Amino acid sequence: MPVIEAIKTIVIAGTANTTGSIRRKINIDFIPDELIVNSVCYHNDGSEIGAGYLWSDLVDDALCSLADFPVTYTPQTRFIMKKSVRGDYIFRFLSTNGQLATTLQGNLVIMLEFVKYKDRGKGY
Repeated sequence: MPVIEAIKTIVIAGTANTTGSIRRKINIDFIPDELIVNSVCYHNDGSEIGAGYLWSDLVDDALCSLADFPVTYTPQTRFIMKKSVRGDYIFRFLSTNGQLATTLQGNLVIMLEFVKYKDRGKGY
């Protein structure tokens, strides 16, 4: 198992709105080898149903799937980073057909963990 040199946990929290996205500033003081999606929680008043996924330009990929709101996932999904993380990043709610989901009005909380290993590039 690789030895961790640096680790930073970030919580992204916001409310879905008519834009179907949340924008947040993230600045990590080291270049992470890996991003781990520790948990994703979406909660609303119970009137929203359906399936979709959460996409972010942070990794240019889907962070997790979402279905039958409200939901809490602990996916532990890992993404290889090896790039600087500084600036504004977008988190978009997309439907199963890839369209922006602009009718969601719930609250989103994502816990992200950025990890740098001593032996660079030796993630899981």
